[in-house]
Amino acid sequence: MLNRVSPSVQGIQLLLDNKSIASRTSNEIAIFLLNTEGLDKIMIGEFLGEPAEENVAIMHAFVDHQDFASVPFVTALRNFLQRFRLPGEAQKIDRYMLKFAERFVLQNPGKFSSADTAYVLAYSVIMLNTDQHNAQVKKRMTKADFLKNNRGIDGEQDLPVDLMEGIYDEIRTNEIVLKDEQPAVSEPDKLPTSVRFEKASESMAIKTEERLKASNQRRAQLGSTGSPANGGTSASNEEDAPFNQSGNSGVFYSATHHEHLKSMFEIVWMSVFTALSSYLQDAEDADSVALALEGFKHAITLACMFDLDLERKAFMSTLGKFAQISVGSEIRPKNLEAVKVLLEMSRVLGARLGDGWMEIVLCISNLEKLQSPEGSDRSSMDKRRDSVAAKKENKYSEEAVALATSQSMTLLVDKIFTSSVRLSGPAIVGFVKALCAVSWDEITSSETSTHPRMYCLQRLVEISYYNMNRIRVEWSQLWSILGPHFNKVATHSNSQISFFALDKLRQLAMKFLELEELPNFKFQRDFLRPFEYVLGASRDFKMKEMALMCLQQLVQGKSKALKSGWKTLFGSLEKASKDENEQVVTLAFDLVKMLFKSHFESVSVNGAFPDYVNCLVSFCKNRRFTKTRSEFYVSGSFNPLVNLSICTIDSLQSVELMKQTVPVIVNLQKSISKASSVVDGKAEVANASSNSHKSANGHEETGATAVLTTDDPNFRYMFPILFGFYEVTMTCELEVRARGLTYLFDVLKSQARELSRDSWEVIAKGVLFPIFDDLKLSRQEHRKIDEREDLTVWLSTTLVQALRLLVDLFTNQFEILQFACEGVLEIMMACMSQENETLARIGSTCLHQFIENNLEKFDSALWDRICKTFVNLFASTSPNLLFFDYHAQIPDAPGGVFAPPEGDEADQLEQQTRDEEAEDEDRDVGAENMNRHMSATSLNQSSSPNFPSDALVFVDGVPQLTGRAKPDKSEFQGIILKCVLHLLVVQTLHEILTTSVSKSSSNLTATDNGVTGSMDERIYRSMSVKHLLLLVGCFERSYRFAEAFNKDTELRLALFKMGFMKQLPNLLKQECASISAYISILFKMVVDEQQDRVESRLEIAGKLIPLCHQVLCNFNAMEPGIKNRNLNAWKPVIILILNALTELDDKLFQQYLPVLFEEAMSILLQPVLDLEVRIALHAFVIRVGFSCGIVRDPVGAEDAAPVSVVSASTNEAAAI
Repeated sequence: MLNRVSPSVQGIQLLLDNKSIASRTSNEIAIFLLNTEGLDKIMIGEFLGEPAEENVAIMHAFVDHQDFASVPFVTALRNFLQRFRLPGEAQKIDRYMLKFAERFVLQNPGKFSSADTAYVLAYSVIMLNTDQHNAQVKKRMTKADFLKNNRGIDGEQDLPVDLMEGIYDEIRTNEIVLKDEQPAVSEPDKLPTSVRFEKASESMAIKTEERLKASNQRRAQLGSTGSPANGGTSASNEEDAPFNQSGNSGVFYSATHHEHLKSMFEIVWMSVFTALSSYLQDAEDADSVALALEGFKHAITLACMFDLDLERKAFMSTLGKFAQISVGSEIRPKNLEAVKVLLEMSRVLGARLGDGWMEIVLCISNLEKLQSPEGSDRSSMDKRRDSVAAKKENKYSEEAVALATSQSMTLLVDKIFTSSVRLSGPAIVGFVKALCAVSWDEITSSETSTHPRMYCLQRLVEISYYNMNRIRVEWSQLWSILGPHFNKVATHSNSQISFFALDKLRQLAMKFLELEELPNFKFQRDFLRPFEYVLGASRDFKMKEMALMCLQQLVQGKSKALKSGWKTLFGSLEKASKDENEQVVTLAFDLVKMLFKSHFESVSVNGAFPDYVNCLVSFCKNRRFTKTRSEFYVSGSFNPLVNLSICTIDSLQSVELMKQTVPVIVNLQKSISKASSVVDGKAEVANASSNSHKSANGHEETGATAVLTTDDPNFRYMFPILFGFYEVTMTCELEVRARGLTYLFDVLKSQARELSRDSWEVIAKGVLFPIFDDLKLSRQEHRKIDEREDLTVWLSTTLVQALRLLVDLFTNQFEILQFACEGVLEIMMACMSQENETLARIGSTCLHQFIENNLEKFDSALWDRICKTFVNLFASTSPNLLFFDYHAQIPDAPGGVFAPPEGDEADQLEQQTRDEEAEDEDRDVGAENMNRHMSATSLNQSSSPNFPSDALVFVDGVPQLTGRAKPDKSEFQGIILKCVLHLLVVQTLHEILTTSVSKSSSNLTATDNGVTGSMDERIYRSMSVKHLLLLVGCFERSYRFAEAFNKDTELRLALFKMGFMKQLPNLLKQECASISAYISILFKMVVDEQQDRVESRLEIAGKLIPLCHQVLCNFNAMEPGIKNRNLNAWKPVIILILNALTELDDKLFQQYLPVLFEEAMSILLQPVLDLEVRIALHAFVIRVGFSCGIVRDPVGAEDAAPVSVVSASTNEAAAI
């Protein structure tokens, strides 16, 4: 039924009446046409290609029901064209190709940059199919031609060569054709009679051409060798020789095909050209001129018919010279006749003229100049001179000018432009190119005039109107020429010209936006680009204001039609946000506010939300207009929607508008996710042109590692705003970025449970962790921080705030963010390695807080990672360069080279430093420089120090000296820094294991060696023995390192002589702090009754008791002078050991008493015994007496609560 009746009139209704189609909806009709066999595919193609609204809707549904997912492009196009026969009308084909491209890109995200690419490629494939398999095509397209024709179609980039070559090979070997028609084309030998005749005629033409060329060559030879008389043979006979060689003397061949003319014309054209040109130059009577011009007309027709470029150019350029008329020059009737012929040729041969349009457009421009009074705006001297010349030389001028300016000539010119809609695609491109070139010549030649010429510019606008309904592939080619021309003209220094161009561009845009644009195309975006160009390149702020007003009118009049144009609109506003003129910035921001208030849903639905955010971020970055005005605040809260037309733009307004966007986009998300132009849940999350930065490894990245995708529908709207806040945090001024940072984490907290795990991974890598990337980079590699601002301010304000907010976020959303904890630990580790004291201490505090707040949620794997972090921290901050082979490398001295002192000489040098050391007994490499070094060092050098790796083996934390090179003087500062940082790491780990973060800053003992006054056991009790032993192992290695250095007097003297320090260096602070932390934790583990501690008690005691014995032995063995100087450092360690021993239960006490008793009692032999030490000894002796049965009640404390291992000595000292 559909095959017999016109479907657009009766067919569909009859099918509805017969219940073949359930309802008259586009979806039901499309399903019927798609699934019903036996329908005429020609009729389907014609019906779906009709421009009526219902037909277009059915065609769209028809295509939407086809599946192209993961299908190669040519296969998808082939399958698509099997459903119907493609109609012959260009507009119908265009609608099909547009919808196919949209569907293909929708189902294959990432294949092409936009649907425009698929659209152009689909057209190209269809043209290639016709070229390769149509018998009437004589010259086939080569693979190189195909690649050349498709250059730059993928967002101004080339598609992969292997893809394009594969398409070419497939189409060449396998024609796209309906299956029903395949038998007819499967027998290539059975060609139609017309085709066989055409091939025979072509062969005859080729033979004729060869013989004519041979004849011409023979004539040339005769002319160079002698006269015909000498040779006895006439030239005419010689010319006939090629024809007589085959024995067919006197045979005349009759041309049977027009192609034969091509060969003959190629031979004789030069002679014809010379004759016609000379004749027309001299001729004055009308008949002679008419004959010459008729010859030109026919010659140009032949050249165009056979695509002979050289011949066409020669005849066209000469005719154009005769047709050039201008004010003040001699104008003859033959000039006007040449003009008529030239204009007539454009009407008849316009499709074949190519670059011959230039002569025609120049002629038209000169005609207009004659008609326009402004065109003759010249000096009075020029006018008088021309007047005299005209009287003497040109008796025809008055009549000629009258004829040139007649209405008939005007109508003839107008017809050329109105008829441009019938030009082919290549022809209209040539016409527009010529118009643009002449238009620019008009403008540049009259730019200083009171009334600059813009005739061709006006005509460009007209033909843009006339040709706007062309198929999109042709219109895109036109706009690729028109767009750059409007860019130049609209930014011209003459305001009359630029104003005219902008106004006409606005009118064109109004018209263009009436055309429907399907999702994922970018025709609107390309069309509106000149406005963006003007706002970025123009130097006239009035033109920028006009461009903004044009955009405002477009939004007010065509907002419902805007699709991809929103992107260019926000790109234009982003350019305006960077302007130096406050009025331009104000006007642009007013427009942004209007868009947010009235058109935000349309912006989001059409995929321009990331561009909207980028635009706001750009306003935030504007440092020229950052004054705060009280009128921006209403009832104590910020109101960015107030009228700011008389106010200075404030970056704070933009960041506040970003904040207000969050709840709006959250509310819109569910309703617009399906309609969004974002493809299948794949969201483009970052803008490559505006968010470029260097990663830690130096590679260029865009946004969050260029383009990130996720299936989370919430993510597609959340990531742009989150990344926007990140940009604000990294690039704006202090108050703006502080708000941006706060709002960033507020959004993350409020939307945490709405985002998927994949989304959080992208956010962590693309937004959260990059904030802290500068901790890992050198100053030269800093990516985002504005060079105008001191890095000190950013590090000590924004970064510190970011660390605290990061810890708070992970604490509140630990279950969701647990996967990213390793990244947090890396940030803390990098922070604790900073030369900036504030950052280093904030890093240690935040790490402590992070562990304490989440310890109940940690699993064994995360505890492993935390332990690894501390192991790496201890290793990376260990000052290994302090150890070198000083026996093999004699250190330099100011007066020359000398060997390290030995014996009395060393003692004498040591004695020279005792007086200074006695003034501050705690002074060493780490302690002496902790405050002085950090405060004196520029915070601008706060990047992580380069910690060299040591290839030599470490034994118990102590580097081997053999073969180690001495440090260079330039490395001294780095070594001292490592000592400072290492001591901070020791203290931090001890505090984490013994003290609550809220007490860590206030409960340090007076000794300031890391031994704390009270113990918070939550972290300690949450850790297994395995993890505790890993951490205390760090203390042991640190202690061994410092002990070895302090004992090596020759090494210390060598460093002193090298100028390392003004005093003999030591690591006493590190040694005492490490051993104190080590012993206190091990004693705590020994007396702990937790199951795993009890099971490991022997192992723990095996580490603890020998070490305590060694410490006591070392203390007792110290020389009196050294002991007196170091007493304050070692006293807390001795008290700690004695008190800890006192607290052991009877079994353990009795077990270890024989080992430690003698050395403990030897302390009494010291000549000077501190009160706190005597108190600890007293308690220890009482405990010995109680254990041996000598004392029944140790100081009456048998019912008292046990005393903390760490706090016992401190409490007793405080009591005294």
